[in-house]
Amino acid sequence: MNAETNEEQEFPDNPENLDPTRPGQEKYYRGLVIRMEAEGVFYVVNDDNDNIQVLDTVARAEEWIDGFWDEEYAGVRVREAIDMKVWAKLHPEIAEIEAYSVCGLAIVQLLNSISHTLRIVELEPSIRALLIKEGLHQSNVWYFG
Repeated sequence: MNAETNEEQEFPDNPENLDPTRPGQEKYYRGLVIRMEAEGVFYVVNDDNDNIQVLDTVARAEEWIDGFWDEEYAGVRVREAIDMKVWAKLHPEIAEIEAYSVCGLAIVQLLNSISHTLRIVELEPSIRALLIKEGLHQSNVWYFG
């Protein structure tokens, strides 16, 4: 709320995450990146910076990503889509939700992104513990409210 006008403020999801309009620009979408390579050439890029699909519009790239996650995690529980050795303290109820559900996919993407960061050998133990603690906390917030 805006205290001066007593009106709700509207915030776009992320004003800096616009559709790419020039080569080299990127848009983050559901855990992957859509990168414009040239006019009418858009790459879907994964965490390892690998081009995994080429499409001709941003809209088609978004549709492809939606289908990708549906296929990737169809019939899979969160516990099957993450490294449970790292996330052993994940609440059992969260571990059992479908990985392709809205909440499940957000949790899988978050925990897998953190797991990717945890691969850094030079990471201080206190930072490692903090990342795990915060990943578990955010998962609880998303699922339980």
